[in-house]
Amino acid sequence: MISILQRLLSLGIPLLAFLLPWQTTYLSEEGKLGGLLGVWQYGTVQIFAIEIVILFLLACGVLLAIKDSSYKKLSWLEAAVCSVLGATALFSVLIAGEKLPALLAVLRLWEGMGVYWLMRTSSYSLGAVGFWWVAGALIQSGMAIHQFALQQIEANTWLGISFHSSKALGDAVVENADTRWLRAYGSFPHPTILSMYLAFGLAWVFWFLHRVEKKITLYLLVVSSAVLSAGLFFTYSRDAWLSLGVAGILLVGIAAQRFLQKKNREMDFSFFSPVLVGLLACTITLTTLSFVWWDVLSVR
Repeated sequence: MISILQRLLSLGIPLLAFLLPWQTTYLSEEGKLGGLLGVWQYGTVQIFAIEIVILFLLACGVLLAIKDSSYKKLSWLEAAVCSVLGATALFSVLIAGEKLPALLAVLRLWEGMGVYWLMRTSSYSLGAVGFWWVAGALIQSGMAIHQFALQQIEANTWLGISFHSSKALGDAVVENADTRWLRAYGSFPHPTILSMYLAFGLAWVFWFLHRVEKKITLYLLVVSSAVLSAGLFFTYSRDAWLSLGVAGILLVGIAAQRFLQKKNREMDFSFFSPVLVGLLACTITLTTLSFVWWDVLSVR
């Protein structure tokens, strides 16, 4: 029983990284703002499909903690912070105007803390988490490029994707003179969320590049860095761009420091580490797209 639970957690936790972008939802009741006909997003009673997966993994973790006496535990500080945060959130339900949506929001906060507990106490492969995150990010990046090219996003109930268009008021766009350019959403509810997911995907790519051994893996990772950079570009998220720029400067600084510490400073391929090759691929991709779409980028 213990081995089965451990196996489920070791497979399920990395899979969450891949399932995270998909917003498949069961809508129980749409919230009405002030009793009007307009739909209130935060007052809507809904259950996400990924929540079912999280609850299943939490149930496995609780059973494993009960049956396995050697199961890891959170530190007292971590447990205290989670307890105070969870109790404070639960108190907010008492003063909320809409009790049920507020309670569901608190449950999602608890689910997030539960995932943190699983990741801190369960045994799983960090490399598997990175692999599935990059796999999910590549799909999202492909969707982002396609969405920006079409300047429209078709709704898909099963995937939890809403309709968006450059002509629709309220959608995230970049306005250039008399033209509106739709920012890429992927399967997320907002481009900025997609940009953060892709930025973490790039971070994982560089993590793998630092440990790469085979040439074929190096080639795949370099291509992945270029694809993710393209998807990140079309989100037009300044926060993600700034984060990526700072991370790139830090990577170059670390590489330069290590090079200066070497006794033999001959310029050979070893200086251009796989991380710098991936960073070069990102730079070329972003620079090329910036020249092509400068009219849009200049107003962002």
